Amino acid sequence: KIDSVLVEGGADINDSVIQAGAVNKVYAFIAPKIFGGRQARSPVEGEGVDKISDALLLNGPEITRFGEDLLLEYKVR
Repeated sequence: KIDSVLVEGGADINDSVIQAGAVNKVYAFIAPKIFGGRQARSPVEGEGVDKISDALLLNGPEITRFGEDLLLEYKVR
């Protein structure tokens, strides 16, 4: 029996599993570093949403600290 699957992919893979309704948790790291630029990628690509009310809603977070970094764990509503 498979209880869970961790999808650690790029922005397109992340969009695909969200669109498929196959996501029940979202993990996000926050670190004291700035990345950016015109070529910077989003964690989720795809079409996105037209209205904020259509966004994927999350509950949480549970926060775990790793040195200076934070891991945020959210459950999908």
